[in-house]
Amino acid sequence: MTDARAEPFLFKPGKPASLPDVLKNFRKVDPLCPPLFALAMNRWLTAFGGSDFSLRALAATISSISVLVVFLLANLLLGRRIALIAALLQAISPFDIAYAQEARMYSLVILTAALSAGAFILLATRRQDWKTLLYAVVYLASTWALINTHYTGLFLWAFEIAAGLALVLLRKDWLLLSWLLIANLIVATLCLPWYPLFQQAASIRTESFYVARSPSWWWPFWGALVRLPLNWIIFLAGKRVAIFAAPIYFLAAAILLPGFLILARGTVSWLKSNLPYLSWTKNASVAIGSSNDELNCVYLLLLSWSLIPALAVWFIDVIESHRLIEITRYVIATAPAIYLVGGVGAVYAMRRLKFGYWLFGLYAAFALANNLYAHVIHQREDWRKAAQMVDQLCLADDLLLVSQYYDIVCLDRYLSRPLRQIGIGPAMGKDGIAHLIVDEIKPTPVSFWLLTGQEGDRVFAMIPQDFKAASQYDLGHALHLRHYIRAVP
Repeated sequence: MTDARAEPFLFKPGKPASLPDVLKNFRKVDPLCPPLFALAMNRWLTAFGGSDFSLRALAATISSISVLVVFLLANLLLGRRIALIAALLQAISPFDIAYAQEARMYSLVILTAALSAGAFILLATRRQDWKTLLYAVVYLASTWALINTHYTGLFLWAFEIAAGLALVLLRKDWLLLSWLLIANLIVATLCLPWYPLFQQAASIRTESFYVARSPSWWWPFWGALVRLPLNWIIFLAGKRVAIFAAPIYFLAAAILLPGFLILARGTVSWLKSNLPYLSWTKNASVAIGSSNDELNCVYLLLLSWSLIPALAVWFIDVIESHRLIEITRYVIATAPAIYLVGGVGAVYAMRRLKFGYWLFGLYAAFALANNLYAHVIHQREDWRKAAQMVDQLCLADDLLLVSQYYDIVCLDRYLSRPLRQIGIGPAMGKDGIAHLIVDEIKPTPVSFWLLTGQEGDRVFAMIPQDFKAASQYDLGHALHLRHYIRAVP
């Protein structure tokens, strides 16, 4: 919140700070996320400037690289045809494209998750040779980067450690244990400087996450049986789907279902062959490193990658009465696995079903149509247009309240002149907002403007009754500008 008595101001981003300054101030800016993406963005803006295009280009570049990584990983694990389809699924995914255009860390999560889990699977399913060192180095670097990009990466890291130990104990593969032990010890050591930041985030996460639920007996079943599969579909279909593209949800499910069935069948085969008490005969075990055992182990780990980290988030949801699993981006580290599963399912459909090619073609057509729609219609608040409206309607001495308070930065990026602004939010409550307007601002204003974005329009019901809305201007996505005038007693 700004000082109500301060001079009018206009915020404009300046030259990016030095890396030491970014690290020094990071805890004050974003206590819930690690700093790697912020550091990368700092260097990117230093090199390419702070335009809107430049801000979004970093995530787009990272996302493009992740498509290549998914192709290379699928090619090594599943074959070229599946690799082409899996990479294409990610490249046209409305979900992936949406996050590839945001100046946020989620595209980097997908890239580092694909590298980390991919390198882990290659370590766990390949015979030890000179490539093992390469896989270990990639695993080490990408896992460190994943954890320092978003703390949800910890769930993927925990899965890798648990799955690796299970394979080591089952196979008595002490060389694999050595590789994993050394790599993970180095990862943990490199993450130590950020451990206080993690403690800070963990201590306030319950208060900071805005999604919560009233405890009920049915929600855990809904989260595990409905919401989790829906997240998989959203990875392929996107969150904001136009009405004419609604069939993409069913087409995405039709692509994923055979993929999951194939992975589940391979998982069962691997368990029967490698767990003594599940073997049909004493000699049923398949030789470790054989093509069948290797492929089935890949299926097992891909299936586990898509399931276990998300189920860990779901388990914490149940304990802490939250619904984080309902926010798809919080399980985004599992997205590369879903693109691989979709590649398996799509190739199976094209080989076995007469309409398989039509199925994939329709999915691609709806995905591309929805992407085109998303680039024609604003998917979020149009702050540029809002700033133009404020410039046109608000006088130099007018008071402008902005809800939520952090949207001041979004607005000021496009304002052409200074205004006296105060950030507010629904969390202040009716009494808090009334106290600010009536008591804190001296003299009490005769009128003021109120600009709200998404999640900020609840303050309309909290404005003191002495003030009446004289005019209102509406944009999309809960972006509203109102002029309030104090009633004459």
